[in-house]
Amino acid sequence: MSRSGALRKAGAAVAAPFLLAWPTFAACTPATPCIDGPTIIGTLGGAASNGWGVSGDGQTAVGYSTLASSPSLYHAFSYQGGAPQDLGALGGSSDWSQAYGANTDGSVIVGNSGPIADARAVRWVNGVIESLGTFESGGSSYAAATNGSGDVVVGYAKTSAGLDRAFRWESGTMVDIAALGGTDAASYANDIDISGDVIVGYSTTSSDPSVSRQHAFRWEGGAMVDLGSLNGDLGNSFAYGVSGDGNVVVGYSETATSYHAMRWKDGEMSDLGSLLAGQQSFAMATDGTGAVVVGYGFLGGGTMHAFRWTADTEMQDLNTLLTSAGVELDGITLENAMGVSQNGQIIVGSASYVDSPETTVTRAYIARYYDGTPGEGPTGGVTTPESVIGSLNDLAAARFGLLAQEHGFAAPLLGNNLPMGEESEAGVFATAGSAAGGGFIRYATGYGLNVLAGVSYAQEDYADAELKNSAMGALALQYIAPQAGWWRPFVEAGGWAAPKASVAFERTYANGAGTATGVGRTKGDLGYAYARAGVIVSSTKADQLVASAELGRQWMTVDGYAETFGASNPFEAHVSEGTDQADLVKLGLRYSHAFSRRIDTTFWLSGVHAFNRDSGLEATVAGVGTLTAGKLDSVDWLEYGARVGYRLTDAVTLDLFTNGVSGGEGIDTRIHGGAGLRYRF
Repeated sequence: MSRSGALRKAGAAVAAPFLLAWPTFAACTPATPCIDGPTIIGTLGGAASNGWGVSGDGQTAVGYSTLASSPSLYHAFSYQGGAPQDLGALGGSSDWSQAYGANTDGSVIVGNSGPIADARAVRWVNGVIESLGTFESGGSSYAAATNGSGDVVVGYAKTSAGLDRAFRWESGTMVDIAALGGTDAASYANDIDISGDVIVGYSTTSSDPSVSRQHAFRWEGGAMVDLGSLNGDLGNSFAYGVSGDGNVVVGYSETATSYHAMRWKDGEMSDLGSLLAGQQSFAMATDGTGAVVVGYGFLGGGTMHAFRWTADTEMQDLNTLLTSAGVELDGITLENAMGVSQNGQIIVGSASYVDSPETTVTRAYIARYYDGTPGEGPTGGVTTPESVIGSLNDLAAARFGLLAQEHGFAAPLLGNNLPMGEESEAGVFATAGSAAGGGFIRYATGYGLNVLAGVSYAQEDYADAELKNSAMGALALQYIAPQAGWWRPFVEAGGWAAPKASVAFERTYANGAGTATGVGRTKGDLGYAYARAGVIVSSTKADQLVASAELGRQWMTVDGYAETFGASNPFEAHVSEGTDQADLVKLGLRYSHAFSRRIDTTFWLSGVHAFNRDSGLEATVAGVGTLTAGKLDSVDWLEYGARVGYRLTDAVTLDLFTNGVSGGEGIDTRIHGGAGLRYRF
């Protein structure tokens, strides 16, 4: 479907947005409107982009844009997150193409392609272009819209007499749906309902130019009905949009003194008024039931503003609605509104945007406005896809950073802060910095075989990530070979897991002149498995040096969640369940020294290289689209710490220790300090 098709015949050129996946929210009221936007969109690489349609589900936007390689050549695009996709043209890259409408799921897109003097209506089915033909050999044709399933297309084409005539295309056949003024009159089809049964547009009422007018029509079942005008037989009228159910038609009509936006329902055409008395207004689209109408109107002196109309609020300036709700437009003027989603919540159009003090450009926008909000009062925001994408990249880094920091909590559970040996011992510990407490055991079975185990409970709070109610368990099997002079080799395999931990993540993005923050809370399963080999060097009875190399795999599976929508987060993210994972190589050194029978110390340092990083982060952000992080660059960090032990008795030792993890890309630095008691048995 498309919200308008043949607007180019009226001489208007607009830029519209790239749009995806808009969720459904609770009903709103005029007293508490819900507002989002606008989102200012860039171009496809050239100087301008024009958006003309959006799929019924809101997940695919279509239009056309100039190319970076040719500032005068347009190509059709579709947008489903990430970057707009060039749909190509019938004659290859040197021909132009334009996309005007899409079906419900975006799998079928319609528009035009070819040399400008010989355009062809086209349809892209899953990205493959096909010509829909023409009425006559050599005649041009233009496709404006398609129905919900994408198997019916409407537009207009030239006849052998040189007339433009509205068509309905289905199953490879283009059918002339006639005109109000007979065989010698022109007609233009601009939109179609979801079922494909209702077509709207406009037509000349007579072949006699002395009495002919342009009148909006509604076609159904082979019958074209003249919708009249706001000025009776003397006025012109034009239909550009139809509701999804086919019952409401919108456009504009001549009055006794001007042109006004109109809405037709049940045989009656209503004047929707204007933004300023005596000025013109034009309705361009309506939602699934015809309850919300959008378009644009003039304020005098050539100034044009977008409007939104409902029966309760009547026609209101969209700029005023947004600024009244606290949205700082900051050099942005919403000049028109060309489309609205089937649920009436998403408005698209073009804006005048101050790109620099010297430059004002036309850019597409996406705005959200609906009459109420869940939880909070009126809300709104202004952002860019680049900023949102950046915030999701930061979110992926924060998720990985939280997982990397867990290695610091796991270290005491497997005795990584103690001298290696074959004594059985158990202990408890507590840390501050991030609160944690737990216990560990090293059970020496004999013949160099040790079982290492530990449990802990922790809570962490970082800049962009938080972990609560995290119960961690660790288990490893270690074998230390018999003494071979002053050194002993060893091997070890094990891992740790923190299932169903409560996690929270923040992401920050541009919102007008400031920033907004989205917060999401969910559950996560964290884990790590490894194999380690190394050597224990004991040059004296008081000194021990351990060198090791480790290969491991870490992961974190995060349950899906939705950030809370509100004034502090007008472009909320809906995050799908996903698993972040990476392979690790660790090279470690651990040095222990006994100063006396009672006092000893251990220092350790490991360098970690994470590679084969893969983020399972997939998020749909209102007004921006569905984005996936995927493969990430390798990253490095350090794990380090120190411990001082004091023997209270021959069997009991008091330990004071500190450990930390430091790295980049969301890992940052976190140092923990703690104390513990060990008992040898």
